[in-house]
Amino acid sequence: GSSCFVTDHLTSYVQSRSYRAPEVILGLPYDELIDMWSLGCILAELWTGRVLFQNDSLATLLARVVGILGGIDEDMLLKGRYTHRFFTKHKILYDRLSDEERSLVYIFPKRTTLEHRLASSDTLFVEFISKLLEVNPARRLSAAKALQHPWLAVKYP
Repeated sequence: GSSCFVTDHLTSYVQSRSYRAPEVILGLPYDELIDMWSLGCILAELWTGRVLFQNDSLATLLARVVGILGGIDEDMLLKGRYTHRFFTKHKILYDRLSDEERSLVYIFPKRTTLEHRLASSDTLFVEFISKLLEVNPARRLSAAKALQHPWLAVKYP
């Protein structure tokens, strides 16, 4: 795997692509909150039987994130070392047709909601997943806060 200690030098190649947090993709500083993002992705996949952010590139992954969870904070886009690889200066998402080609294709995310994708009537579960999948890590649940979430306290038969 790609686990590391907090004191290790962090690289930009961490996390399986479908579970990769936006801050990693954009080249922002990251910490253990990326694991909470991955947990949200995995729980959603276990619930539905499908990868939540199906993709064939990092650009299409970002498109799925934006389509399901909403836009990426302006501050994150401005500070991201790799933002230019995915967004034009006008904040339009794009992908390259291939590494060799200079051709670009604009990506317009299909809008939906997390509630729709999860198709769950368990509102606490949907809320828990949505807090794990906060695009901005500053608003994402930490492990300690996640353990206090009411969904984990529910006693199921």
